[in-house]
Amino acid sequence: MHMRVFRVIPAAVGAVVVLTAAGIGMAAGVTTNPSGAGTSGTSRSSGTRHPGLLHVQPFQPNFRAADKATASHALTAGVSHVPAHSSSRVTGKLRPSPFQPRFAVPGVTAPTVPYYAASFSHGGKTYPYTSIGTDPRTSTATTHVPVTFVPVRINMSDGAYSYPTGAIGQTTGSLLFNNRAIPINGPSVTRQIAGSEEYAQYGDATLRSSYWKYVSANGAKWNVLLDQPTTTSLRTISVPSGQGSWYGPDSNGYYVMVVNNTWYEKKLNSVVASMSAKSLVVFLTYDVVGCSDYTNLSTCGTGGFHSMMVNTSGTHTYAWGSWLDSSVAGTGFADTAPMSHEVAEWLNDPFLNDVVPSWNIPSEPQYGCSKLFEVGDPLVNTIFTIDGLDYQDEADFSWFARQNPSIGYHGSYSDLGTLTTYSPSC
Repeated sequence: MHMRVFRVIPAAVGAVVVLTAAGIGMAAGVTTNPSGAGTSGTSRSSGTRHPGLLHVQPFQPNFRAADKATASHALTAGVSHVPAHSSSRVTGKLRPSPFQPRFAVPGVTAPTVPYYAASFSHGGKTYPYTSIGTDPRTSTATTHVPVTFVPVRINMSDGAYSYPTGAIGQTTGSLLFNNRAIPINGPSVTRQIAGSEEYAQYGDATLRSSYWKYVSANGAKWNVLLDQPTTTSLRTISVPSGQGSWYGPDSNGYYVMVVNNTWYEKKLNSVVASMSAKSLVVFLTYDVVGCSDYTNLSTCGTGGFHSMMVNTSGTHTYAWGSWLDSSVAGTGFADTAPMSHEVAEWLNDPFLNDVVPSWNIPSEPQYGCSKLFEVGDPLVNTIFTIDGLDYQDEADFSWFARQNPSIGYHGSYSDLGTLTTYSPSC
């Protein structure tokens, strides 16, 4: 399962330039403990739990041992609430844990989202892949994909909960689903509107940049666009005892909900099963992180994943991204950055069946030696900021296919030009 774990420590990026978030900061949610769900003020707890920031490298936990938590953050992104507890749990250092419970996936059956199948060769081997849209090597079509947007409230068995509020509108109104001026390898790669100003959706621009040799040769008319989302009512997911908990508060009064990845993936599968297979289903949570084992915070760090399931109504695909406050995740992977990572990967590998030559990258050691066509994994924490929201740089097709020269815009190997050559083998 292409369930991605995110590294969010700026110091581990090496020579990669990391841009920081603007305008989000520490005032993006409300924490309450033990009473007053979603209200500001000061409340008291008899115990705290202390994970720290979501970093891949060892670090000193940032969560305090004090009994009093101040809940004075502006209600702009979401709400977190925890009940009073009689005991505390102090954890060790937090590290991510890659989560891929299955790789062999069922065949794609209609109906489903619009996709094409193609292949490339390297080292005498052919690698087939499927991606969203039409084949950019030969097509000039614009593909539209319907989107069902599901905000999620997470309820823990002890009464703790979190859910997005302002993050809903900020995400649906973001570059992920709307045209904006976007600095991806120069203006020519973006989609022209009315022949004058140049704008693009995030995912569309990353794809056009990746396949620019073919897109430009065909008149630069090829696009893949996500339709304006249809937002559902708040969906409640109740996490049973033994599958999740919470940690906090941190030094800024924030809490994080943690769930076991395997259980959570199955739960999302059950939700998406009743929705239209012709739409991309997007799940949004607030300050929720996936874990291999929620009782061991060193296994936590999943800020989102994309997945699929097949039933009699078709092949369903979806992406989950958690809106993470910078106090929880650091400034390198906050707000819309996790969702941008997952949307880009879903566009390139919606059915989890794309295999590429094995690669690794020193700046992202958590992925080890990977054979997955996951465009966000090589560049976690490499972001750009538009209108105060963060979006991730993504690796181009040529980086995975080991093409020289690259077919990407200006011969680059990533949308921002961060990667300058193809993937190293392992």
